[in-house]
Amino acid sequence: MTERQLKYFHDIRLSIEEIEDFQATKGNSFHVFSTDTMYRKAVERNLEIIGEAVNRLLKSDFEQALSHARSIIALRNKISHEYDSISVENI
Repeated sequence: MTERQLKYFHDIRLSIEEIEDFQATKGNSFHVFSTDTMYRKAVERNLEIIGEAVNRLLKSDFEQALSHARSIIALRNKISHEYDSISVENI
């Protein structure tokens, strides 16, 4: 595994940890998530980072299979490019 690929995994891990920290602080309630704009946007940003890192891993000839890689990338693209049609339920 290259240093660049390791960095992508590190970025994914950090983003997951941030989302978990948000949930630990704010709770796992859909109501809180749907009404707290800052919480929701922070989670969305981390999902974008995860999706971009997965996309870059695939483009870097990463040889191992990544579960749900296409779905993760599709969510990232939807958040980034179709932001005006994202529903809280989708996130």
